[in-house]
Amino acid sequence: MLLLDHGDKAKPVRLVTLAAAQWPEIWGATKHRLTLSGQIHHETRKEIGGRTFDSIGTIIPRDSFSYSHAYTATRGLVSMVLDKVKGEISRNRVSL
Repeated sequence: MLLLDHGDKAKPVRLVTLAAAQWPEIWGATKHRLTLSGQIHHETRKEIGGRTFDSIGTIIPRDSFSYSHAYTATRGLVSMVLDKVKGEISRNRVSL
């Protein structure tokens, strides 16, 4: 089960309960559950209640807002290979 989230509103724990409540058939039929978030602008990985939550960083260059709030996330791209049976097969990161 793959859930994509912008990441600026709901906390990861709320996304777990949302997914289980909103799509109970899919939740119950899956072994691998992943949420990808992009708004956080830094890489994190958490396992919460049967779901893996990943924030995947940013490709956006720092702007005046980033500088004024002292955000220092490293830019990069992430590619992931996911399999229905095995889950995540591989992950590669390229720094920009």
